Amino acid sequence: MVATTSRLIGAVCDAGGNTVEGALVYIRAGANLSYETRSGEDGNYTIAFIGMEFDTPTQDMNTTYTYSVTDGELPCVRTDSGAITLHAGRTLTKDFALTGLQFGTNLKLKPLLPLRESYNFSVNESPSIAYEFAGAKSVGKAYRFYPEGVMFEVPIQITLPLDCTEVEGELFVIARDESGNITFIVPEKVDGDSKAVTFCTSHFSVFEPYEFPTGYPHADVIGNLYLDGNYDESPTTVYFDFFCANTKSNESANFVVPVDGITSYRVLPPIPDYLFGTYVYRPLVGCSDNFLFSSPHPYPSVIVSEVRATYTQDLPVVATTSRLTGTVRDADGDPVEGARIEIHAGEGLYYVTRSRGDGSYTEDFIGLVFDTPTSNMKSTFPYSVTEGEPPCDKNDYGEVTLEAGKTITKNIIVTAKGDIGGSVTDKAGEPVSGAKIEVIDSAGNKDSTTTDSSGSYTLNKIAEGKAEVKATCENGEDTQTKIVDVNCIEGLMVDFVLDCKEPGNYNGYYRCFYEVGDLYGDKCTEKYRSYRLSHKSIIEFYCT
Repeated sequence: MVATTSRLIGAVCDAGGNTVEGALVYIRAGANLSYETRSGEDGNYTIAFIGMEFDTPTQDMNTTYTYSVTDGELPCVRTDSGAITLHAGRTLTKDFALTGLQFGTNLKLKPLLPLRESYNFSVNESPSIAYEFAGAKSVGKAYRFYPEGVMFEVPIQITLPLDCTEVEGELFVIARDESGNITFIVPEKVDGDSKAVTFCTSHFSVFEPYEFPTGYPHADVIGNLYLDGNYDESPTTVYFDFFCANTKSNESANFVVPVDGITSYRVLPPIPDYLFGTYVYRPLVGCSDNFLFSSPHPYPSVIVSEVRATYTQDLPVVATTSRLTGTVRDADGDPVEGARIEIHAGEGLYYVTRSRGDGSYTEDFIGLVFDTPTSNMKSTFPYSVTEGEPPCDKNDYGEVTLEAGKTITKNIIVTAKGDIGGSVTDKAGEPVSGAKIEVIDSAGNKDSTTTDSSGSYTLNKIAEGKAEVKATCENGEDTQTKIVDVNCIEGLMVDFVLDCKEPGNYNGYYRCFYEVGDLYGDKCTEKYRSYRLSHKSIIEFYCT
């Protein structure tokens, strides 16, 4: 008889030697087999009966498995991982030490505005970017942020620790993506007291703070931002990329330029001569408290080619989002709390919020539809507002026109809705097709339809309460109006009997003569030819 399982025990601690409660200890024992447990209050854990891998069990057999130990939630997760060899019939002691970086301690991350999508942010220490430039040196560790390759709709603000408190030259953050492309980022703030640098980015990669010497051969690129249009707010934070695909050194180069609102800008660091080339302005991103901004069209390129030269380009800025506010009330004028307001802004894109206790609601940063943004552009979107459960949920539907950079007020009345249907017949009981049915409901909404070939009609989403229903013959000969009570539980049948005469030759017709020339040439032998147009008139053509 031989043993076929092993046992694993130990303790989980952090980098400081403190015990960690609740850490997940995970052993992967094959493609579809795993063992897991959590550490106790004292940090200890036990996993028993871990099966060995074998075709035929043998004495003292062993198996090597991979393990991972994690504690916390992204982005503040601490981990340990590796491989471990277990022996059948034996207890192995394995202590784990969790390491990892935690935001809010030595790193900080904050979107400048709320993100519409959820992301699991994480960060790990990375090997140095090792940027080669005479006199440049790293003044902090390199960190790789995830998820990479995602372009965020608003800037993400990152704070990195520094190794020093004083920088003799100029401090910049260098970013390197998975393809090896280098970007220079101007910091928003360098804090010598807390040894930290803060900067903005639109996507994640490896970031490392660098000190650059002054006085190297370079060129300057400067200009001014200005608003193109009339908006409720002006952006307080703006940034854009200044990019060259093929520099003098046969490498790409990108400079992230932050600007404090609508003011002047300068590309930093000054472009060194070995990075001279044709640069383009990538789309600008700006934000205020309630709106996003961008560039209205591709900006002109700049050929940077001369040392000590200054290149100037002014850049227009336009708003690209709108803002919707208002109140939701019921038919009695009372505020409605918790109503769901949904704006359908395109295929698969919705903006959703709920009304507050006083019935008020606000939806910020509603993106407008455009190929190229223009000043004060507008978009019309359908909306729906619902509160409660069917069939008697209170709701309202319609369209709203939004304008970029403007706050639009839309007050909404929600009511329970019902259906109205019925038929229209003549005095002989025959169905009347084409009759027009008009409704004015208790909320003042108007709707209409026409009867089909069987004389039937249906109107949906009619506000609960008193409604005026009017039926009119297609030719307007007869009309009838009824006042009815609409409810959300049962459909309401409203029938009409109208005196709608069919087209024909009736007494009191009008005879009209038109001199139209010889309609029939030599064959015109009759003095009159008559053509029936409707039941009211006979038009007779006179042949001359």
